[in-house]
Amino acid sequence: MIGFPCAARGSDGKWYRSVLQQVFPANKVVEVLNVDYGTKQIVHVENVRPLASEFFRMPVVTYNCSLHGIIDQGVGWTTSQIDYLRTLLLFKTIIAKFEYQSITEGVYYATLYGDENSNINNLFGSKESCLLQCEKTHVDYAIRPSGYTRNNTSMPLKRKGGIDDNKKKLNTQLLPVENLSIGSTHEAFVQYVSDPSAFWIQTQNFAKELDELMDKMAKMYQNDLKADVVKNPTVGLYCAAKAEDGEYYRAIVTEIGNAKVKVQFVDYGNSEAINNCCIKDLREEFKKLPQLALKCTLADVRPKGREWSQEACELFTKIVLDKALSVHVLVQADGCHFVKLTDPDAQGEKDLAKLLFAAGFAEKNDTKRLSKGKTNSQVALPSTVQYTGMSFQHLNAAISGGIERKCATFKEQMFSIGSILDVNVSYIESPNDFWCQLVQSTGHLKLLMYDMQTHYRNSEFQPLVETACAARHPENGMWYRALIVQKRETPHVDVLFIDYGQTETVSVFDLRKIEKDFLSLPGQAFRCSLFNPVDPTSAINDWTEEAVDRFHTFVGTAANSFVILKCTIYAVMYSEQKIVFNIVDLETPFESICTSLVNLVKSTPPKVPSGPSFRLDTYYYSTHNVKTGTEEQVIVTSVKNVRHFYCQLQRNADTLKDLQLKVAILCAQLQRVTVPPVFGTLCFAKYTDGHWYRGQIKATKPSIQVHFVDYGDTLEVVNSDLLPIPKEASEIMAVPVQALLCSLSDIPDDIPLEANSWFETSSTEGEFKALILYQGKIQVNSKIKKLFELEMLTEGTVVCQDSTSVEITVKPAQARTNVSPTQAYAELDDAKHITKDTMSFVPKTSHSKTLTDSLERKSQHEFHEGQQLDVYITAITDAQIFWCQSADSEELDQITESLADKGEAADSMNLCSLSVGSPCIALYSEDQLWYRAEILNKTGDEVSLFFVDYGNKSQVKLSDVRQITPEMIQNPVQAFLCELQGFDSLEGSWKTSAEDELSVLTADQLLQLTVCKVTKEDDKPKCYVRLECEGQIINESMRNQTIKTCPDEIPDEPSVELQQVQLKLLTANSKFK
Repeated sequence: MIGFPCAARGSDGKWYRSVLQQVFPANKVVEVLNVDYGTKQIVHVENVRPLASEFFRMPVVTYNCSLHGIIDQGVGWTTSQIDYLRTLLLFKTIIAKFEYQSITEGVYYATLYGDENSNINNLFGSKESCLLQCEKTHVDYAIRPSGYTRNNTSMPLKRKGGIDDNKKKLNTQLLPVENLSIGSTHEAFVQYVSDPSAFWIQTQNFAKELDELMDKMAKMYQNDLKADVVKNPTVGLYCAAKAEDGEYYRAIVTEIGNAKVKVQFVDYGNSEAINNCCIKDLREEFKKLPQLALKCTLADVRPKGREWSQEACELFTKIVLDKALSVHVLVQADGCHFVKLTDPDAQGEKDLAKLLFAAGFAEKNDTKRLSKGKTNSQVALPSTVQYTGMSFQHLNAAISGGIERKCATFKEQMFSIGSILDVNVSYIESPNDFWCQLVQSTGHLKLLMYDMQTHYRNSEFQPLVETACAARHPENGMWYRALIVQKRETPHVDVLFIDYGQTETVSVFDLRKIEKDFLSLPGQAFRCSLFNPVDPTSAINDWTEEAVDRFHTFVGTAANSFVILKCTIYAVMYSEQKIVFNIVDLETPFESICTSLVNLVKSTPPKVPSGPSFRLDTYYYSTHNVKTGTEEQVIVTSVKNVRHFYCQLQRNADTLKDLQLKVAILCAQLQRVTVPPVFGTLCFAKYTDGHWYRGQIKATKPSIQVHFVDYGDTLEVVNSDLLPIPKEASEIMAVPVQALLCSLSDIPDDIPLEANSWFETSSTEGEFKALILYQGKIQVNSKIKKLFELEMLTEGTVVCQDSTSVEITVKPAQARTNVSPTQAYAELDDAKHITKDTMSFVPKTSHSKTLTDSLERKSQHEFHEGQQLDVYITAITDAQIFWCQSADSEELDQITESLADKGEAADSMNLCSLSVGSPCIALYSEDQLWYRAEILNKTGDEVSLFFVDYGNKSQVKLSDVRQITPEMIQNPVQAFLCELQGFDSLEGSWKTSAEDELSVLTADQLLQLTVCKVTKEDDKPKCYVRLECEGQIINESMRNQTIKTCPDEIPDEPSVELQQVQLKLLTANSKFK
C-alpha cells in the first residue's frame, strides 16, 4: 500500500529501508524511497519485502530539505541547475542551519554552509539568478509602512502606537528611499545611464546631507584599511564599498563571485565588481539618509527598434550628464519613475524626448498622464458611509443607497467555525483587530497584482460612480483593489485595501474604475480578533502592553522565518454597526498565541466595557480536547449520510444537561415578557418534542430553517417557535457547540442510497466507541465502517461473522429524518446492544451470483470505431490477440490500494459456493499482491483463475482465494480484449516467433490504440485495433511474421464466408486492370 514501510533491494544488490511511493502493476515494478539516504528507485516487485519489526528501532535520520531563500520563478529547475547543485552538495561535508519546517509541504528549509563557511544558498542563487530577492514576490506587493524597501522580504506589518523591538531592528538594517510624489517637479542630475528607459537620477533635495555623509565615510574607512571588513558578504547586504576611484560609497551587494563581489552604489545607480576586501560594514549612522539614486524611464518615448541602439544611448548620455535638469514625475510603478526631462539652460529644444525624436532614434509612446489642474474643482464621487469595518456586502448595500443598478462589488470570504486555515497576517491594528490572508491564495493574489500594475500603469483619471475601485497607494505607488469608505472635504477619500486590510487616505486622482476581470477573486484579507480563552464571549479585550508586544513578536518572528500560521476560527462576531470579526487563535508548530497569553489575560484587572457592543453571530467552536489516535464514547444524534453525521461525546453529558436546564428556565422567562428584536442568526428554537434548544437560523426564505447546533438536526420552524438570545445570556453563549460533525473513514464515493438509509435508521441514538483518525471532520473507526460492507439482501437481515456463522435478524429502528434531541439519551434496544460494537458484516456467499452479475455489468466498457486510447498491453494470448489496460491508471491504483488494504482480512471462499465464473480476489504468487479474478475451474486444492484487470490466467492455491465484497467491484474491470486489425487466417499463418516479436515490440511501451471495429466474444467487447508506438505502426511491423498460404492449399469448395472474401478481393483487383 502506498506509504507503507518495506525493505527494497536496490540495483547494487543491497537491501534498504524504504517507503512505497508508487505502484506500476502493468510493469510489475514499484517506486520506493530509501529513507536512510533520501534516494528514489524503481525496483521489481520481487525485490520488495515487508519490513521486519526489528528494523523499525533505528530512527530515520534523513531530512527532506529545500534551499532557503531560493525560488524557481514558477518554471521548475533545468537539468544544468540540478547538475550544478549536485556538484555543490553531493559527497561533501556541509553545515545545515534549519530555518523552519513547512508542515504543509513536509519540507525543512535550510541554509547550507560549505568550505570556509561559504553560503551555498547564496552561491547557487547568485549564479542561477534564483535568489528570492531577484523576483517580485507576493510580499513585494504587500503594503508597507514608510521606510520599507523592496529588499525587505519579511512580512510587512503596520502597527499603531509604536514599533516593536523586532521592527526597530529591522528598519535600521534597511535604507529608506527618497520619495518623489506623482506630479512633482525637481532639480536633479543624471548620475548613471543604461539607456533612455533605465537611468538613475539624484535630486538636490539632500545635496548638503550627502556631502557631509561622504566626508564622514572617507574619514571612517580610509584610516584603517583592515577594520570593518565583511568576511562573508551576502546578496542584499548594505555595505560601504570601495569604488575604482578609491573612495568609499554606500552600496548593496547584488552578486557573489569567487574572488569578487558585484555591488550597486545606492546613491549613484552604477554597479562595479570589487574585491572582497573592499567590502566594509556600513555603520548605523550612515543608514539614516535615504537612497538617493532613483531609477527613471523617459516618458512618452520608445526605441525605433526592439531595443535602444548604441548611438541613441550615446546621444542621450551626452545630453543629460553633468547638467542640472528639470525632472517632472508622471507615473511611478515597479520602483521606477516615468519622468519628463527638460534642460532649462538649453539654447534650442529643451524637451530631451523631442531631441531623440528629431535625431530619429525614438518614436512616440504616449505615457498616459494623470489629469492635472483639477485639485480645486469639485469632483463627483460615489456616495459613501462612515466606514466601521463592516463586510463588503454591507458596505456596498449601504453605499448604494438603494439605487437599483448593477454595481461592481467584491466577493467576501466567509468561514465556518472550526475551520483551520493556513494564513499570513497582512495588517495589525491590535490583537483585537488584525487582518489575515490565506496562504493557498497567495499565487492568485500575486498574479492579480501583476495584472493590475500592467493595466493601470498608464491609465487616466475618470470620475467614479462606484465604491469598488482600484486605488494607488500613497506610499509605494502601486495599484490595489479598494473600497471607498469615506469622503473628505479636500479632494481625498479614505479607502480600504481589501486584500490587505489597511485603510489609507488617497487623492481622488489616484482612483480608477475597477475592471470586471479584477472582481472574480474574493477579497483576500479577512478581519480577526484574538480568542480570549478566559472570556470567550468578548471580542474587545483589555490586553496588557506585554501581551500586545508578545503578539507582535509572535507574528513578526513567524513572518521573518517564513513560518505559516495555522488559524482556527472559534466564532464570528458582529457589532451593532455590522463590524464582522473572526474570533481566532494563531499557531505555529511550536506555540499557540492564545495559550501563551492566557496568564497575561488572567492577570489583567477587569475593565468596564466601553465602545461598540458586540454579539456572537455563531456559537463557539471547541475541539473538546479530542485527540487524533484516541478513542471516544459517542452518541450519534443526527445522520445525513455516511460522510455527514453528528455525534455527542458521552463525557460531556453533564455539561449538556446543565445547558438544557438553563435554556429551559430562560425561555420560560422570555415567553412571559416582550422581547426587543435582536439582529443576527442565533436563537432559541422549539423542537418537535416541545422543548427549547439553542439554534442557528440557516435560511428565512421560503421558510425558516433552524440548525440545532448541539444535536445536528436542521428543521423548518415557524416564527412563533423562535426566541432571540438576550445579551445577558453569556453563560449559555459561552458553552461551545456540542454536536461534532463526523464522517466514516475509508468509505467509497458511490455508496448506494440504501446503505445511507440503513445507516441512518441503525445508528441514530446509538452508542459507539469512535477511533479518531484525523481531525477536521472526525472519522469513526472501522468497527462502525464494517456496517457498510453489508449487501442489502433482505430488510434487516445481516450475517454476523463468528465461529458458528449465526444469522441474526435485526429489526431496524423506525426511520426518522429528524430525531428529537432529548431522545439522544434514550436506552438502546437489545438488538442494537448485540450488534453495534461486536458485529462484522459480510455478504452472504449464497448470493455470489449477484456479485458476478455486478462484476460483469462493470466490465461493459464503451468502445466505438475511431476511438483513440493510450494503453499498455498486459497479457498476450497469441501473436494477434492480447489484453490491454488504459494508461490512465487512477482507477487501477484505487483497486490496488483497496485490495492491499483489505485483501488479507477478507473471508475465505466457501467450497460449496465455488462455480465457474464466480468472482473472487486471489493472492498472486509472483508478487504476493491481491487481485480481482474469476474462477475458471477447480483441481484438487488449486483453482484456475482469470485475473479480470490484467487478462492473464494462473493456478492459485485455494487457501489464497478470498471472497469478494460489493465494495471491491465498484470499479470496472480494467483489461479489455483486442485483436490486431488487418490479418486474415486465409492469407497465411503466424511464424512461431510472432508472439515473441509482439512482446518485444510492445512490452512496457506506451501504445496509441485506435479502435477499428467492435464485436462481442462471450458477451464481452472485443476490439479490432491499430497500434502505434513512437511512430512505428505495430500492425505493419508484424506483417513480416506471417507465412503466406499457397494457392493449392485452398479447398475446392470454399464456404460462403470464404466466397464473400474472395469476391471482395476480386472486385478490388479489378479496379487495377
